[in-house]
Amino acid sequence: MKNITFYKDGKSNFVIIQPQSPTLQEEDAVQLLKEEIQKVCSIILPVQSDNTALQHHEIIIGNCPNRNTVFSSTIPLAHDEFYLFNKDSKIYINGNGRGLILGVSYFLENYLKVKKLTVTGRDSVAPEEHYNIKPLYEVYITKFSFNIQKPAFSYRWVVSQEAYSKNYSNFNKLSYWDIEQGQPAELEDSGESVHNLTRLFGYDTHYSTNPEYYPQINGNRTAELMTFYQCHRAPCLSQNGVFEIVKSALQAKMNAKPDKHIWNLSQPDGMTDYCQCSECAPKHAQSGGFSNTLFPFINRMAKEFPDKIIKTLSYVVSDNVHTVETEYPGGGTLQAGKVESNVMIMYCPTINNKIRSIASSNEPIAVAYRNALTKWSQSGGKLYIWEYLVNFAYFLFPFPTLHILQENLRYYKSLGINSFFAQSTSTEDSALRGLNTYAYARLLWNPDDDLEGIIADFCKNYYGNAYKEMFLFITSLLRYAQQDDSEVWESMGYTGSMIKHANPNIAVEDTTLFSIKHLKEFYSYINIALTKVPLGSTEWKAIKREEICLKQVEVEASCKYSNPKNQIDFHQGFSDYFKRFGGGNYGNTEEGMLKNRCYDLKDSCLSADSEIKINESRNATSYVTDVICGYGYQP
Repeated sequence: MKNITFYKDGKSNFVIIQPQSPTLQEEDAVQLLKEEIQKVCSIILPVQSDNTALQHHEIIIGNCPNRNTVFSSTIPLAHDEFYLFNKDSKIYINGNGRGLILGVSYFLENYLKVKKLTVTGRDSVAPEEHYNIKPLYEVYITKFSFNIQKPAFSYRWVVSQEAYSKNYSNFNKLSYWDIEQGQPAELEDSGESVHNLTRLFGYDTHYSTNPEYYPQINGNRTAELMTFYQCHRAPCLSQNGVFEIVKSALQAKMNAKPDKHIWNLSQPDGMTDYCQCSECAPKHAQSGGFSNTLFPFINRMAKEFPDKIIKTLSYVVSDNVHTVETEYPGGGTLQAGKVESNVMIMYCPTINNKIRSIASSNEPIAVAYRNALTKWSQSGGKLYIWEYLVNFAYFLFPFPTLHILQENLRYYKSLGINSFFAQSTSTEDSALRGLNTYAYARLLWNPDDDLEGIIADFCKNYYGNAYKEMFLFITSLLRYAQQDDSEVWESMGYTGSMIKHANPNIAVEDTTLFSIKHLKEFYSYINIALTKVPLGSTEWKAIKREEICLKQVEVEASCKYSNPKNQIDFHQGFSDYFKRFGGGNYGNTEEGMLKNRCYDLKDSCLSADSEIKINESRNATSYVTDVICGYGYQP
């Protein structure tokens, strides 16, 4: 098949055709196509209406009945689906709603080589987009037959700064998060954020009049941990008065936002205990635990609002399926383990080993999660996965999970799961954040895509001339993560939770990701990569961020293995390795080498374009002070 000449010698014969009365989505799609072609080819294609005379070279966007005569009937498209085809030097692109934008983005990426990989910025500020535009001097479109694109998951959310960019989300086919609204824009259509049950109930405001509405803890009804400022408990869900208060509050919210279809109703975050009154305790004592009062409560609420989806969490204290019936006040029951058809269950695997696949791991927690997911998939509701991509105490620690993503996604699809939420950090302060967002976006669209090809594609377009070294660095991380058996890689651990993944013992150096052997290899890739890009360039800064992550690994591990006061874990080999950066302002003693490394980490974090933090609430300055003081030294 002969290629179509799209652009040559500074000109193009193509025009863009839009509907006679275009929708907002169609207008946006045309504008995106026009702007990106101008950036790449330095030309402005004319835009004409469907009611104009036919021309030989056209890009036909959206529903243009005068042009779309190839098919005898409308092609049915579901959420975010789109199609492309060309015939007789005409290119047709159409999609369902935002699917049209995704179709245009797909065309630009695959035929004009427009890549959009990452953004900068912070989670309360509109993201700054810095895309490398590569001018093209000739563009030929390979003739292609009908190509319909359907996402494996209808909702594909990643919490990261990239996902706050509509442009990035369009090109990488992510569901888009509206940074001002703090929720997916026009996609999920949710009227409330998560962890809102106690908020809707009214926190501690009913305690003086109705103490029975509050959980019984250690024999007493209490409103502790149920305040606006600290909310980690739910009310007593066996009390009908609690149900009526929450229902009334939810109804008021719905009345204020009648266009919203999905409504969260989920437990507070950080729950560790719950009501043990005479009605709740017998239910909570069964294997379902807190689920045995939560899900009957949710079922009753869903019954009250049959035209809405009630979305709730299966999370920590509620990750087991309920083992009690739902009894409805007006009569009738729903058997244990079942939910109303308009209930959406957000299942959150929290304490499993994140470098082992839930789909195939024989670890007890993975087996338990599979059993729960199977039961939830048979519950009659809609199932949704909420996954975690970082350790929330240590954003900077490399947290390699990509090697098990495809297997997990295929497993979730086999259960009929159609929605996926990946929680990273919306700041710059996590290792390989850009790659994680990019790879998750691609694999959520198509879990059978080539992961190694995705990583290579990212490296070539993000790290410039250093792409080979960064590709080796990343793939080595993933390979060694597969070999790591240093206990569970968890997301929710706190201080010290990541130290166990470093090991100075040469005899077992391949069993931990951060052995001395592996750290040396990682640094070798980083050091060479930094020499291959201009000092201070965007690529150089991106590589330096990954170097900073390795620096924190070393500082943290030194607390255990290089501290002579720790007589149990002190290891001379690691201490000697750590001293290779000695000779700085503080000399090469144990105290001096620690301070040299700590202050080097702090200076690196502070000198970044946006200060790099250790986690959501801790900056490098306070962290370094704590480390040095923990050694018994003065900062």
